[in-house]
Parts: sequence; structure tokens; C-alpha cells
Amino acid sequence: DSLRRNGWKGHGPVPWSHEPNQGFLRSLAVLATGSERLGDDAEAHRCREFLHESSPEAYAELVR
Repeated sequence: DSLRRNGWKGHGPVPWSHEPNQGFLRSLAVLATGSERLGDDAEAHRCREFLHESSPEAYAELVR
């Protein structure tokens, strides 16, 4: 919600270095992991792709 209040349109960069963004980025990573564990590989892929497009730094930090 705070991202959107600050002008984010649902796409584009979300800097990992800006601490308030980290919760959102971590949530994407957790959603990807949960989806994978539930067998929804397509959703896991979409979440990881969204994370990578939003913040390559967060992707490198959070996706193992």
C-alpha cells in the first residue's frame, strides 16, 4: 500500500536498498516459495520473475 501511495504503478523498480520496500520484496519471495511447495510452479515462476524485475538485488539476496 505504501508503495502505491508513493506513486508505484505495480511495475518498475522497487529498490532493495530502501528498507521500507524490503517487506514487499520479501513477501514476493515467500509467495514464490509457498507456491512451489504447493506444486504451483507457474505461480512460483511468476513471483520470482516479478521479484527479479522489481529488484535484481532482492532476487539475489532472497532466492536460493
